[in-house]
Amino acid sequence: MNYKLIQLKTKKKSGLKFLIKEFLVYRRGLVLTGGLLLLIALTSAWIPKLIEQGTNQHIITGDLTGINKLSALILIVIIITAVAFYYETRLAGHISQKVVFNIRQKIYAQLQTLPLAFFSHNQSGEIIQRVTENVNDIDRFFQHGFLRLVNMASKMMLVFIFMFVINWQIAAIVLSGVIIILLFLLIQGNILHKMSNKYLAMDSHLAAFDQETLDGHKVIAAFNQKQFWVERFQKRNQQFYQYSKKYNLVSVSSDGFLSIVSNITTFLVLFVSLSFFSQQQLAAGTVILLTAYSFSVFKKMNGISNIWMNLQRGLAAADRLQLILKLKANIVEIANPYDPPINQVRGAVEFKHVTFSYAADKKPALKNLNLKIKPGQSVAIVGPTGAGKTTFVNLIARLYDPDKGRVLVDGVDVKNWELDNLRSKIGYLIQDTFLFEDTILNNLRYNNPAVTQKQASAVFKQLGASSLIKQLPQGLMTKINSQGNNLSAGQRQIVALARVLLRQPKVLILDEATAKIDTKSEKMIQTAIEKSTQRITSFIIAHRLSTIFNSDLIMVINDNTIVECGAHKDLLKKKGAYFEMYSRFVR
Repeated sequence: MNYKLIQLKTKKKSGLKFLIKEFLVYRRGLVLTGGLLLLIALTSAWIPKLIEQGTNQHIITGDLTGINKLSALILIVIIITAVAFYYETRLAGHISQKVVFNIRQKIYAQLQTLPLAFFSHNQSGEIIQRVTENVNDIDRFFQHGFLRLVNMASKMMLVFIFMFVINWQIAAIVLSGVIIILLFLLIQGNILHKMSNKYLAMDSHLAAFDQETLDGHKVIAAFNQKQFWVERFQKRNQQFYQYSKKYNLVSVSSDGFLSIVSNITTFLVLFVSLSFFSQQQLAAGTVILLTAYSFSVFKKMNGISNIWMNLQRGLAAADRLQLILKLKANIVEIANPYDPPINQVRGAVEFKHVTFSYAADKKPALKNLNLKIKPGQSVAIVGPTGAGKTTFVNLIARLYDPDKGRVLVDGVDVKNWELDNLRSKIGYLIQDTFLFEDTILNNLRYNNPAVTQKQASAVFKQLGASSLIKQLPQGLMTKINSQGNNLSAGQRQIVALARVLLRQPKVLILDEATAKIDTKSEKMIQTAIEKSTQRITSFIIAHRLSTIFNSDLIMVINDNTIVECGAHKDLLKKKGAYFEMYSRFVR
């Protein structure tokens, strides 16, 4: 399956279906909102009719009593309109926010189910932009696009009914002007939809670029590349600016066109109405009414470019969101999966003729792997960069599924395991460990809330790292800053290792866990690892050979397959790939 969002095509119809489905959940509220909009339209169209009545029946004749009664009635109608507008706005806002809330929840929940392939193929800024800005576009679509369009259409419909009853010729003139504008908007809408997709995509790329810059700010500063990145941003920002100008030019072009058509049409209405008045076919109040209606119709269409833009952007945003929701996880459980109790899990691991590639059209990252590991054995994995070491351990935790062959844990294919059970028995420690902005204790409790302070202290003592906690100002209750910056790299790795061990895994995976720390911290962590891996099946990916000599097995991966496997002394006797690596190490 293609998980790269930028390559997935969007369609207007699919976005519309998605929005209809989401909003119909609140169909009762929508019906009530529609009723209130109809009431607002009716009262708005009625007020000019009352003014016509007052002009023809009371003002011309000087009937003050009639004028006062009519004024009171108009005031009541205005109050009814205001109250209806208040409740309509409040209800519409509630519906819109509920839909936005639901979509955001669905998107976030969906992201948790998607495989690593999705996150490796898409930049975090692109994903964040869809979860935030595109979801907000749905709110603008409903409140500032759809509802305003319905409000405008309902008012215009009632106005035209009144106008055709009064004088169909003048009504036809106004209707002709509206049709001309709508035809223009139809053409503009198709252009805007295509432009909206590109506009949102460019916006996403800019957000992704910003995210990358923030994540790498230390490296940028260290290499004195600030000006280089400023220039890169300026280039991308300039491209987005130029396209935004084109986009906005198209979106607001309807305002100018509407102004020309509305002014010409209103002039024609006034001219024809006065002609009828001179022929005594229309009363003075009716001339005022028809002119007011004509002006009202085009005033309601004023700002339609914003309505149209919000509609088009909303549809484009819906397209982009439903694409995420349509993605299917490629790691799925079978019915009635294998779900053994913790005391029955031993930690035996076996690879049988395993071949894996990240994409069907690419060469295998691993090919024809065969390996059998007994419970409690420690396996060191070495090899050049890109040979497939991390991919190998990822298959054990079923972060990916092999294309061919089987990966077995305790003799059971990992595809047949209950996924949460399998991963709960596997401890995973990587070089770029992640700690949350919370206390050390709460970080240790991640996915293991029952951990007590006593248990936490015991695991640090087991690792020979009790001094680490004593050195911190508040011990286990010390709050970790963003990205763990108030701890050293070695301290972060110790905390991460303690978190893994508190889960009591049966299989422990250490993916270059000491690659980014100093020699002193590495020795402390190495001692901690040796203590923690006793009686636990462990896989250790190491960049320093000094850390793996005591492993039960050393596996050499090269050219995407296992070229050697055995104990340290045995592999040296073979004088093969491992011997060459060791010879370079001891020089």
